[in-house]
Amino acid sequence: MTICAYCSLLCEFTESKSLACSLRDRILHQYSTIANPIVPRIDGKPTTVGEAIELANRLLESSQTRSITGRIRSVEATRAVLAAASRIGAFVAPTKSVDAFKSIDAIQRSGMVSASMSEVRFRSDCIVLVGDDRLLDSFPRLPQVLLEQPKSRLLPSPRRIIAMGEFSTAAMAKLRETGSEVCSIRIALDRIPQALFQWSRCNRETQTNSQNSVSRSLAEARYLSFVWSAALLDMPHADLWIERLYQWIEHRNIENRCVGFPLASDYVTFQQVCTWTTGFPGRVHIDGEAFTYDPTLSSAVPGIANRDSTVRDSAVTVQVDELFDKHDIPNDCESPTILIATHFDERSESPRVFIPCAIPGVDHRATFFRVDGTVAVEAFDKTPAEEKVTLLSVAAILARLGVSSSC
Repeated sequence: MTICAYCSLLCEFTESKSLACSLRDRILHQYSTIANPIVPRIDGKPTTVGEAIELANRLLESSQTRSITGRIRSVEATRAVLAAASRIGAFVAPTKSVDAFKSIDAIQRSGMVSASMSEVRFRSDCIVLVGDDRLLDSFPRLPQVLLEQPKSRLLPSPRRIIAMGEFSTAAMAKLRETGSEVCSIRIALDRIPQALFQWSRCNRETQTNSQNSVSRSLAEARYLSFVWSAALLDMPHADLWIERLYQWIEHRNIENRCVGFPLASDYVTFQQVCTWTTGFPGRVHIDGEAFTYDPTLSSAVPGIANRDSTVRDSAVTVQVDELFDKHDIPNDCESPTILIATHFDERSESPRVFIPCAIPGVDHRATFFRVDGTVAVEAFDKTPAEEKVTLLSVAAILARLGVSSSC
């Protein structure tokens, strides 16, 4: 059994049963087309790993403000990030912390009612997908791993799927391939929580089930699950949207089981490890054994814009990117000074130091949390060519940062 580590669904597959996934196929193709070896660079010029790490440590030692950010995916890399932050005294916030804190802010205020992926898959008789086509683009195998009705005595009737939002005809066709009973309601995303409360109120007043298939499915569901992705809620104050939806879910639990199932993205592993290590879900400054939590900050270098030029120029950011793709690396700050990444984009602005790293779960074994944050899985997919595996892991590189400096 092999685990695919290219998204947080962590799908399983075997040699006899291939994994048909557009996301995995695209990334594997990009991996296989790399012709030149990836080498460390200083100011855009090739160098050695030792020289790159030596300069990185000098930059960190001479800086006044330090931060670590980026797309941090694995348990091993997260542990190394937190350890390095403790040594150098750094602020830690992944690039997707904005998406993560949409849910975190809502949960901290009002709580949540949720479930594991297995519980939703094997118990839920009605699943509501909230969003649009981007949900299936981000998680191509979501219909297979969550929506197809398994053989379970707990699901005596055909499962119902409600696509609530702005799904296209093509997306609806993919959902019908699961064999479930599928219906839809086209509605602007920002109106969904309000519409659910209005439906509940009307349903109580009439004391009868509407003939509308969506209304009937909601009313008859014994185990109702709402599925969405915070990363795809690009509306203003998305945390209030999530909070309001959880309030409706809690209200629904008075009569029947109802849960929210937010699809966490690549930040899920970082959030889990950081929380059990520091007590905080990120956006934390770590200096030795001292932790300072500031959930209002999303920039990799807090307060830099408001400081004088001397302090701003002495700020150093370590940018980690464990994902493999050819898109520009998203930054929460200006171009990173020290970049630890799986590839180097010649078209982008060169960082002061670039140190290449291996791809976790592909070039070496690594541990990830599944999309629901409840299961940790070790992944190792040796599909790419053996000879390309010559790079250090992120954890191995970070273990050498801040060790010899006086940060």
